[in-house]
Amino acid sequence: NNPTIEIRDIIFNYNSTILAIANAIGNIEIYNIDGSFRTTIIAHKTQIRQIKFSPNGKILASASDDKMVGIWQLDGKLIRTLEGHTDEVNTVAFSPDGQFLATGTNDKIVNLWSINGTFIRTLGKHDSAVYDVNFNRDGQTIASVSWDKKVKIWSIQGQEISVFQGHKSGIW
Repeated sequence: NNPTIEIRDIIFNYNSTILAIANAIGNIEIYNIDGSFRTTIIAHKTQIRQIKFSPNGKILASASDDKMVGIWQLDGKLIRTLEGHTDEVNTVAFSPDGQFLATGTNDKIVNLWSINGTFIRTLGKHDSAVYDVNFNRDGQTIASVSWDKKVKIWSIQGQEISVFQGHKSGIW
């Protein structure tokens, strides 16, 4: 707990009993909702851009400037890393069933991965960095937003379904 380190993301688990805080030096602090400290995960060598709990709240994914996504147990044990990104990873999202992850990167790409770490496919590309991704409720569709001022909707098979344009500035 160092108040001089910049916080990059904060998230509750699904039932709001655990809070995770990611910082600019690559660590994730885990707390119980009553404020009691659980552990620090030394997750990455560079800043973490985003963290997400799995739908069951038992694991945590972290997207980082080191071009990797870490998948963690809540006690800090690394389960696996998703490697193969060619630029900083800005965003990560779990599918509703927890079996897949989507990632978005500074190299403008939206990727789909299996929870076991297998790269499945590149869904598509934006004209600028991708800053957020999210699955729909049935896990068959992914939305991505980018600094290119567009929201794109993809099927998990990799088809671009639609593009929302006309925003005045880049979308975070």
